[in-house]
Amino acid sequence: MRLLNYYMPRLKKQLILYPVISVFLYMLIFFTLRWDGAPFIALIVYNIIYMMLFFGALIFASRNGMEIDTMLPVDWRRKALFLLVYTFIVVPLLVVVPIAACYMLTRQWLVVSPLLKEAYAAVSTLISGRYITCTVIGNMLPMAVCLYCVTSIRHNRIILSVVWTIVTCMIQSFIGGIYGAFIAFRQGFSDGYNGVELSSDEIASRLLNEISLLITPMEIFFAICTIFVIVITCRAIKGRQI
Repeated sequence: MRLLNYYMPRLKKQLILYPVISVFLYMLIFFTLRWDGAPFIALIVYNIIYMMLFFGALIFASRNGMEIDTMLPVDWRRKALFLLVYTFIVVPLLVVVPIAACYMLTRQWLVVSPLLKEAYAAVSTLISGRYITCTVIGNMLPMAVCLYCVTSIRHNRIILSVVWTIVTCMIQSFIGGIYGAFIAFRQGFSDGYNGVELSSDEIASRLLNEISLLITPMEIFFAICTIFVIVITCRAIKGRQI
C-alpha cells in the first residue's frame, strides 16, 4: 500500500493517458484502412505503440532523483516486484486492452482497401501466434533495459534510459536484419544455382518459412537477455535500498 500511495501521483497520469492514446491510435487505423496509404499510417502507429511499451518504466524516474525512492520504508523485494509487475503487465494491458475492446466493438464496420486485402496472406502469417510470441519476448528486452536504467542510473536517468533503450532496439533490429539478409541471399543464390524461377508470392512464402526457423533460437536468446537484465535490475534495487 505504501508503494502504491507513493507512486500513484505519477502513475495516475499514465493510467489515464495510455488508454486514451491507444483508443486514438486504433481509431486512426480504423479510418485509414480503407485507403491504400494505410500501411504508412500503420507503421507510425506501431512505432508509437512500441515507444509507449518500451518507455513505460520512465514513469518511475522522478525529477527529484532516486534519494527519496531509496529511502522508502519498503522491503526491496516488494519494491522490485511492484516495478516488474507494473512494467511488464500493467503497461502492456493499458495499451492492448483498449485496442482490443475497440476492435471488438467496431470490427463489423471495418473496411479494408483492395490493395491491403491482397497482402492479407503475408499479414496473417506475421500475426500468427508464433510470430506474436517472438515479438512479445523481443519487446520485453527494451522494456527491461529501460527499467534497469531507471533504477540504477543516478544522474540524467530519463535521457540515458531513452538512449540505452533505443540502442537495445537498434541492436535487435541489426541482428534481425543481418539474419534476414543472409536468408534472402542464401535462398536467392540456391534458386539461381538450381535454375528455379518463382513468383513474388512464392518467394515471400519461402522467405517467411526460412525466417520462421530462427524464431525459437531468437526467443531463447532474447528471453535469456531479458532475464539477465531483470536480475541485475533487482540487484540494483536491493543495492540502492536503505
